[in-house]
This record gives sequence, C-alpha cells and structure tokens, in this order.
Amino acid sequence: MPIAGHETGSHKNRPLWWGLTSACLLLFILGLTFSPEAAAQRTTLRGGASYTQDDLELPLPNYYTRPYYPHSPVIQRADRYAAQYKLKAAESLYNEILDQNPRSAPAWNGLGKVAFYKTTSSNQNVRNEQERLRAEARQAFITALRYQPGYVEAQVNLARVLMEEGRMSEAGEWLQKALWFGPRDYRTLAGQGEWLVRKERYDEAVPYLRRSIQLNSAGDTAHYFLGTAYAALNREDEALDQLQTTIWLNPNHAPAHYQMGRIYEKQGNGAAAVEHYQTALHLKPELYPAREQLAKYLEDKGDITQALFHWKRLQESYPGDWEMTQRIARLSIKNQQPDVAIAQYRDWIKNHPSDTQRAETGISVAKTELARLKLRDSDLISQGEAKRYVAQALNYQPNNFEARMLNAKLDRDMGGAKSPIAGKEPGMVDVALRQPSQQPYQSFEQGRLWLARYQFSQAETAFREARRVGEGNRNDMVFGELFLNMGMPELAQECFRKVLISQPGNASAQMGTYKAKEAQMKSRELMAEALDLSNRQNWPVSIDKLERALTQNIKNAEAHYRLGQLYEKTRQYAQAADHYYAYINLAPQGNWVDTAKSRIGKLTEKMAQNAYGNPT
Repeated sequence: MPIAGHETGSHKNRPLWWGLTSACLLLFILGLTFSPEAAAQRTTLRGGASYTQDDLELPLPNYYTRPYYPHSPVIQRADRYAAQYKLKAAESLYNEILDQNPRSAPAWNGLGKVAFYKTTSSNQNVRNEQERLRAEARQAFITALRYQPGYVEAQVNLARVLMEEGRMSEAGEWLQKALWFGPRDYRTLAGQGEWLVRKERYDEAVPYLRRSIQLNSAGDTAHYFLGTAYAALNREDEALDQLQTTIWLNPNHAPAHYQMGRIYEKQGNGAAAVEHYQTALHLKPELYPAREQLAKYLEDKGDITQALFHWKRLQESYPGDWEMTQRIARLSIKNQQPDVAIAQYRDWIKNHPSDTQRAETGISVAKTELARLKLRDSDLISQGEAKRYVAQALNYQPNNFEARMLNAKLDRDMGGAKSPIAGKEPGMVDVALRQPSQQPYQSFEQGRLWLARYQFSQAETAFREARRVGEGNRNDMVFGELFLNMGMPELAQECFRKVLISQPGNASAQMGTYKAKEAQMKSRELMAEALDLSNRQNWPVSIDKLERALTQNIKNAEAHYRLGQLYEKTRQYAQAADHYYAYINLAPQGNWVDTAKSRIGKLTEKMAQNAYGNPT
C-alpha cells in the first residue's frame, strides 16, 4: 500500500511532457502557415499578384486536382448526363437525390447546372424564358452554398450565372471567394479567366486560363476564353489553335465558331468567315452577335436580300430598336422594296405613338422612292399613282425637297391629266377614254382610267364590258383577282359568284369571296382608326390609314369625305378637292353632299391662287 503523499516519477514528469508536445505542435502549425508556398497562396487569394510565367509551366501534385467534396456514384452519373446535355435524365437523378436528402449541396448544384445549360440550348430562344431559367439556376446555386459554404464548383457556377446577367461586380466577389477555397482548382481558374476576358483585361486573363488548361486539358471553357483573349491581343494563330481545340472537344460550341468567323473575316477569308457564322447560327439560332456580324458582312458585300433576312430575324428579338428599324428600311429602299420600308415605319408609329416624327420622315422618303419606281412605266396610270405617292410623301414631310421636285416634274409631264374639278382641259385621259374598245384589256384599261378620275359608274361600265367581251370562268377568276387588288371588292364578289355558279367547289373562288368580304371589313376598321387619330389631331397617320382604307375599298364614300377634310386641313387642296368630288359621285344623296360642293368651290378659288395646290 503506497504511502500517502508519495508520487511516482511518471506522474511527476507528466506536465513537462505535455508542454513539450504542445510546443512542437505549435511550431509545426506556424511553419506551415508561414512557408513560402502558403504565403504565395495567400497573396493570390487576396487578389494580388497571380502565378508567374515560370510557375505556370510547373506540374502540380495530384492532390491539387482532386475534388474537394467527393460525390456519390449517383451524383457522378447525373453530372455525366448533364455534361452530355442529357438534361432530363440528369434533372431526374438530382431530384431523386433531393427527395432522399434535401440538404444535398451537390444535387442542388446539379439542378442549377441543368437550368443554366437550358439557357444556352438552341430551343430556348425566348428572352423571358432565359431570364427565368437563369434565376432558377442562381437560386439553386445559392441553396447549395447555404448547405455547403465552401463548395467551390457552386461558387464558380453562381459567378457564371451572374456574368450572364451582367452583374460583373457580384460575380467577381464570388470568384474571389472561390479562390480562397480552391486557389488551384481548374474550375476556379477558368472562371476567373472568363471574368477577366469579359472585363476586357485580356493580359491578366491569359495566365489563369493557361493554368486551368494545364490542370484539366479537357475543359472546353478555358480553351474558348483563352482563344478569345488571344484574338483580342491580335495573336490570331494561337487564337485559332485554341478555338479549334474547343470545337474538337465540343463540336456544338457555337460561340467558338463565331469567334473563328471573326478572325477569318479580319484575315480577309470571307468564305471561311461566312461558313463559321452560318455554322454558329445553325447550332444556336439565337446567337445574336453572330447573326449581326453575318448581316453586316453580307451588307458590305452587296448581298442585300440575305442581309435583310438576318436583320429582320434580329429585329424579332429587338422590336423597339430604332437603329434596327432604320437600317431595315434603308436596305429595303436600296433593294427597291420601299413598301417594306413603309411597313417598318408604320409598325414603329403603331408601337411608339409618342415618337412618330422620325418615322414619318422615313415614310416620306420611302413614298418618294415608290413614286420613282412607278415612273419607270411611262403610262398615265403609273404617273397617276406616282403623283399620289408624292402627295402622300409631302403630307408626311412638307419640306421633302426631292418629293417637291418630283411633284413639279409630274405636273409638267401629265399636262391635262389632273383633277376633274381643277378647271383644266380634259387632255390625254379623255382622248384615251374616247377610243373604241374591241378587246377585253382595252375596256379594262379604260375602266382603270375612269377609276383614276373617281368616275365610278363609268369605270364599272367599262369593267363589265371587259368581262362581257372576255367571258368564261378563267377570265372571271382573273378579273376577280384584279378587282380585288384594285380595291373594288363588290365587283370582285360578282366575278367569284359567277364562277361558283358553274363550279360550286372551286376553292380559289371561295377564297376570293372571303377576301372580298374581308377587304370591306378591313376598310371600315381602318377608317374607324383614322377617325380616332384625327380626333387627337394626329393627321399624317390618320391620312395614311384612310389611304389604306381606300386601297381595300375605293368606293368607301365616308373615307373619301374624311380624307378630303384632312387634306384640306393640311393645305393640300388638289387632293382634298379630288376626294370631295369622289364622295359626291359615290353618295349623291349623302348627308355631306352640300358641304362637299361648298368646299370644292372654295378649294377651286385657292388653287387658282396657287398653281400646284401647295401653300406658299
């Protein structure tokens, strides 16, 4: 039995042994903390000096390339599906994992990747849908980081989503966090390189991207952004090498094809550039920079038709872009399609009622060009149509010098072929109308001349004579289509009904009857819209709508009267008198006949003072 108070040697030396052990452990920890490698790592993590060029060429130990958080086989299989763009299968596996473990950070990260990949797939070309998917991906990555704050892959993925949304400062903060947790993870380095490329800091991006490729040469992202950086630094051969490697690793990488197209275009290899642009658009039709670059290239090379096709596709995604509207209109006029330009400007006025002045100027220019095209034909009808287009051009822009010059030329060339109420001699039109008609086309041309003078009863008589001389189902169908295009749906219906009597199942005649009814309804709708605009004193657009109403149904009496009023308000007296006269011919017992006659008298006096019917 030991004596009380006696202590053995081992018990006596225990405090000393514990002290020495603690001191050694502390020195070991301090040695790791202040080693040169750790100091360089901390410098990099704080966003200071990056790896040196010599350090980039050094091989790294294997443990640096291992994932920080080993995943289960199910996660790995789902990740493979996601990498192969088998998004439905991957999403299903990730959801199964979350059903078993709702706090699984790798599964949440996987769901975020699936949503993010959907935004880059070719079938997601709706901008609102892309924004929704990006928000869904962002929330999934944030959830993964809530359950596992040091998850490097989720941090990098979140930064990529933020970069796509244009939130570059927030993306940079998340990448700095990723550099703290994984300073030599290839995903972190690639993400930092991508961020620097997007910030146009290409010299700084190259080391990060080269290090990422050294750690994982199978990653197409690092190769692509390194090629982009080289292209920006005018190192074109190296850029092409990296981009070709990107396409070899991922044949569906549309942006790589786009960048190669840019390089080939810069080098003067237009055929290769167009091929890569078209490949990029085939893989990803909503890759707007590629489409814009291809449209510009085709426009510069003079292929206006193809350039217009691509500009219109771009306009579908940017409907409120005035520069796009103006470019399409300008190219359409250059391509001898002024009616397309007019449609562009009308759409702009419809969608931007508070910004109509520049569009109205564009319509004036397009109408003038349309008049020039009509003057290529030397017949009186074409000259009359050109005169009408010039009047419309001056209505939109009274100071249009080219339209004024063209108007004066038309007045000289047409001689007596003017308004029947202008007090002039009948001239060439009446001579043509007095010629005997022995063939259907002659009667038809006489009808067109009467129609140009708003002599509707004489015009219909001539048209019916043309039908009588050239009777038969085929001619009835031809005349029906002609009358429909001339804005005479009632006569067109007569022709189509005659065809249907002998051929009840004739689909073309049935469709023609439907179009004739639709034209009458459209004319009424346009007139109602014009009256609403007129009440708001938006006279140029109101006049345009009334003109369009008359192209649908030229016998719309009220539209003629309203158009006469508006032309009078805009001091275009000859056009106003013409339409008052048309109203009197169409509705001799109408409510406004006396007013129209009175206005014609006053307008005749004003036109006697002004030879061209324009204000001095």
